Amino acid sequence: ICPGCSIYPQNLTGVGNKTEEEEVAQGGVFETDEFRIEITLTNVELFPGENREYGIKFINKITQNINFEISDEGSAAKFIDFQKKSLVVKGLETEIVKIFVKIPKDVEIKKYIGNIIIKAVNLDKEVKFPVALDINELTEEDQLLNANVKFITITQDGKILLTTQLTN
Repeated sequence: ICPGCSIYPQNLTGVGNKTEEEEVAQGGVFETDEFRIEITLTNVELFPGENREYGIKFINKITQNINFEISDEGSAAKFIDFQKKSLVVKGLETEIVKIFVKIPKDVEIKKYIGNIIIKAVNLDKEVKFPVALDINELTEEDQLLNANVKFITITQDGKILLTTQLTN
């Protein structure tokens, strides 16, 4: 274990090829002297047809800009997309990148595992965040209701106008 770090130097998911320099984050957090990364997608239960958003928070702890690249691997990767796959976090600033998880309605019911891989390119550091998507069967009581809300405008008297669409 790295003193002062929240990591284990092993690949917890068994996905991908392990190298000596590779590090695996524990509990959705990884921290070095230069940066900290927090991820809200770790081990989640989802249903067929469900869509969810999660986030990756990049905290730059130094004055130098840090270039990050984001990728994924494993069986869970086919359900995961990112708002962007690369970014520059300016010195002493914080950035958040959204993670989109979309589960098709006709998905096989099982647990999908993988890694979200983040490289700090100009610092030559890489970390893997283990991810598990546990897809459960929908029962009659669990049927999902999708709500889409779109902002239209604010009226002169301060009312907010929205359009909503509900689908089952």
